[in-house]
Amino acid sequence: MVKGEPEGLIQGRKILFVTTISRTIEGFLLPYAKAIRDAGGTVDAMCSGEIDDIEGDFRKIWSEKFTRNPVLSFIQMPFLLMRIRRSIDCEGYDVVHVHTPIASFITRLSMGLINKSKRPKVIYTAHGFHFHPLGKRIANTLFKSMENIASRYTDYIITINEWDYEAARKFRFIKEDRIIYIKGIGVDSREYDPARVSDANIEELRREIGCEGNTKLFCMIGEFIPRKRHIDVVDAVMELRDAAIKVVFVGDGRLKSLIEKEIRERDLAEKVVILGYRNDIPNILKASEALL
Repeated sequence: MVKGEPEGLIQGRKILFVTTISRTIEGFLLPYAKAIRDAGGTVDAMCSGEIDDIEGDFRKIWSEKFTRNPVLSFIQMPFLLMRIRRSIDCEGYDVVHVHTPIASFITRLSMGLINKSKRPKVIYTAHGFHFHPLGKRIANTLFKSMENIASRYTDYIITINEWDYEAARKFRFIKEDRIIYIKGIGVDSREYDPARVSDANIEELRREIGCEGNTKLFCMIGEFIPRKRHIDVVDAVMELRDAAIKVVFVGDGRLKSLIEKEIRERDLAEKVVILGYRNDIPNILKASEALL
């Protein structure tokens, strides 16, 4: 929903969510899909990856071969542009809400292939621009240029942190009154209420990961990619290997095997545990002393 629009305007509308992978939808967007359905709208999804866990939440799911690899994405782009354009044109969506850098760029670019009079409203939720003060100059220039190009086919930009909001305004990607700032993607705080997690849940989790006695547990939740800096945590544990602590990494990603190798080679298997993808995050959070 666009900020300021009454719910009544959703009724009868056809809305498409687009993300690079299905887990983004599963992790962040299902409550919004439900809200759209409850308001009388139709909501579809487009993504790559496994769709079994989200099929019941959408009228239709378009499976596209999005990838996070920029080089492969560039090679596949002509094929994807045509497929996406056909899908959107065929269904006559009123709103296309794009997320994640690769899928959002390609999908917005495909809008240039649709007659302007038939083009849906396009909303881009930026989960973090890929240009930033710590980025390399060439990479920053490339990503900023991509955003400038894609913004030509963007009606609204939603930012979820202050830096992105100010950056979108500073570089004038679109008109300032169409740049919206919300504080995060949103969570149902009831799901993370510590009171809903029993002592038995905590004991079972600690047994599972071998966290015995008075050992303090710390957790890090995030995808195994370079900018999440899992290796820094491994380095810190190396310095504290004699302390009564244990760290659990929650998540998957392309650097997972590399971090597993580092843990083995440093003989830290008793100190650092990789749990992979989990559905019991409230239990892990309550069992932990702190979130890294």
